[in-house]
Formats: sequence, structure tokens, C-alpha cells
Amino acid sequence: MPSDSSSMLVKLLGEAISEADICKVEAICYLLERIADYMTENDAITISQILEHCASLLSWHLTDDIYGASQLGKSLMNLLYSLSHLICTGTEADKQETVCMELSLAFINITDSTEEALKNLEKYVESRTTHLDIMDRVIQKCYDYFNDDQKPRRLRICALRCLGLSLAVHESDYVLKSLDSILTPRLKILQMLAEGCLPTSSQSTKSLEEECIFELDVLSSLIGTQKIQANSSVSESQLKEKNLSKRAVHIVLWQSMPLLLNLLRNFSSSEILVEKICDVLRSGLVAVQDDAEALLDSYCIVLDFIMLKHPVAACKLAKSVVLIYSSNNLNDLVVKLAIQVAS
Repeated sequence: MPSDSSSMLVKLLGEAISEADICKVEAICYLLERIADYMTENDAITISQILEHCASLLSWHLTDDIYGASQLGKSLMNLLYSLSHLICTGTEADKQETVCMELSLAFINITDSTEEALKNLEKYVESRTTHLDIMDRVIQKCYDYFNDDQKPRRLRICALRCLGLSLAVHESDYVLKSLDSILTPRLKILQMLAEGCLPTSSQSTKSLEEECIFELDVLSSLIGTQKIQANSSVSESQLKEKNLSKRAVHIVLWQSMPLLLNLLRNFSSSEILVEKICDVLRSGLVAVQDDAEALLDSYCIVLDFIMLKHPVAACKLAKSVVLIYSSNNLNDLVVKLAIQVAS
């Protein structure tokens, strides 16, 4: 990519922001996103200038009723997403990722750019192996969005993933308390659903199933975000944090297992619900990785229950169990799995 082209666009971006011309800013962000794939680490200065200009947008306090705000949000978020692989590996990653997260938070409440803002936010929080101060705001903002029943469920789950990923690099005591406060009311709802009591006016089987699917998505997403980030150099304190993170997932799974079994019994005819329950269990396996042996008996009970009625879902879950345990003693695992399923 010719350097003079990017320099020209960066100069125009600064001028457009100075003029508070929202349509021009959006157009330039769109053009920069089109050429972002051609940028390399050699364009670090250009990227720094782009972020410096874009940070000025935080003072605009954009809202839904401002013309062009949503389109600007889409183009800006797409630009930041396209640059993420360079920003997250750059020498100023902490500073620049903070700016990107701040901008994402600013556009979450712009209705037509919420999806792009959450997608971008998830990209940046997922890349983190250490905590940033801005991530406390991410946790609060995403928690508020998730708790708003008026928001689309799909986007609420996206917000929950951002929340969970931000928690995953927090202090372990804080993670345990936060997971408990988030999951306790959700597990209570699942318990009501397992007993056939829906906290809405409708009591149809379909509505029960839909509510179950959403709550299981919540559980699966939150557990899935607590997986341990790969890190080549792990200190003793970091190893302790990893073990505590695994313990948090273990606690969630132990609390959830009886409930999941009740759901399987009461909704055994629902293929999609069985698949969702297996999604939760697979997320748990990925999160605890080589420390999953204590959960094997419970997983075998689930496999035994669904093997004949839902062979496809059972085979997928069994495959995940074998792959996760294969890092230990695969022969012992296969024998134990066969004995328990056959018993």
C-alpha cells in the first residue's frame, strides 16, 4: 500500500474530526478499513495517528438520534477490528487497546452499531492475558446490557462473552464472586424451567424450550470464556491464578450438573435442547482442560442417558471427552468410559 495514500487519509481524518463532519469521518474510516489488510507492523506510526484522531470522537458523546452516528459506528468498529492483529501485538498494545475498548463502549448504545461494537470489544478483550483498568468498565457496561431484557438475546449473549473474557484476566476472588452473582439467578430460572414453571405468562412447551435454550446459552458462554489463555512464560503466581480459574469452572459445573440432568430427563425429546446442554458440557471441558478427570463420572452419566435417544449429540460430546483426556492416559479413559456407559 503506498504510504502517501495512507498519510493522505490520516490527514483528511484529522481535518474531518476537527470540522466535526460526521459523514466525512465515516467515509474516511470506511476507506481506511478497505486498506487495513495491507498494513503491516511497519505502519505502526500510521496506526498510532489513526487511533489518536479516533480517540477525539469520545468527546462527541454520540447518541441514537444524531444523524450518521450508527453508520460511523459500523465503519469505525470495522476499521478497529481490521487493525486488531497489529494493535494487539504492537509495542503500545496496552495504551492502544484501551482506546479501542473505550470507543467500542461508546458505540454499544448506538442501536444500529451495537453488534459491531460488541464484536470489536470481544476481539480486544479476548486478546488480553493481563488486566487493564478499562476492563472494569467493560464488565459493568456489558453486565448492564446483558441484564436488560429489552435488548436482543443474541446481543445480550455477545455482551456476556465480553464480560466473561474480561473477568478471566481479573483476580480469582473477584472472578468467583462475579460468576456466583451472575449465575445464581440464571440457575434458579433453569431450575424453574426444569420443573415446568416458566416465569412468564405463557406455559407452552415451545416457550419453555426457548427459555431453556437462552439460559443454557448464558451458561455455556460464561463457562467458555473462562478457558485459560496460552502463555509461554508462566510465573508461580500466574500458575496459581490458572488453578483458581479452573476451580471456578469446576464449581460452576458441579452446581449445574444435577440441574442439567433434570433438564435432560424432562426435555429428552428436544434435540436442540439436548445439543445445548452438550454445548455447556463441552465448554466446561475446554475450560478445565487437563484437570477434568474429576468430572468424568458425571459426563459418563450424561452420555449413558443420551446415547440411544440422541446419538449424534452423544458422539460429539464423547469425542470432546476423549480429546481432552487424551493428554493423560487415554487407555484408562476409554476403559472407564466403556464400563460406565455399558453399566
